[in-house]
Amino acid sequence: MKDYRTVKENELEEVHKFDRNYVGSEDSFEEFKDRYEEIPESFVVCVEDGEIIADVTGKMEGENTIGLQSIGVKEGYKRQGIGSQILQFFEEKAEKYADKVTLASADNIEDFYRANDYKPVQIMLQVKKNKLPENYREKEEIVKEKEVDSETVFLYAEFEDYSKELRDKLKEKFNAFEVNAIYEKKL
Repeated sequence: MKDYRTVKENELEEVHKFDRNYVGSEDSFEEFKDRYEEIPESFVVCVEDGEIIADVTGKMEGENTIGLQSIGVKEGYKRQGIGSQILQFFEEKAEKYADKVTLASADNIEDFYRANDYKPVQIMLQVKKNKLPENYREKEEIVKEKEVDSETVFLYAEFEDYSKELRDKLKEKFNAFEVNAIYEKKL
């Protein structure tokens, strides 16, 4: 039987390892633990026969918004509805702290978020500063800019109608090395 529940503090190392293995998270254990201590209820797992088979983690991102930081389902358990069920459980916990959930989605998982009622609201372009096009700040699509480090900047673009083709067009236009759609769901 599958048990969806919040993570207990004594399970953090195991959940951190799961997150690194099945999500590809690069957070150190200390960063992971700091996020957990901020809102423990934003760390949830699905356990079957004493084994973690799925997890979701989140963190506060501004007032009334929880950012979904990671979601992972162990190989052998995918395409069984576990991802949707654990996401719903996470959202129920998040309602105590926020009125919406946001996330950055890679293109290979966008259909999953759409099926779970998330809507695309922006496109985030990751660009090396030395590759930024001239006058990029004057481009009408760009609504926000965030410096990540000395070499990289995130550009945020808005749109009327989202499509993967638009995402790919903006990637080329702004010389981005990575592009994610920002999705949101009102709770």
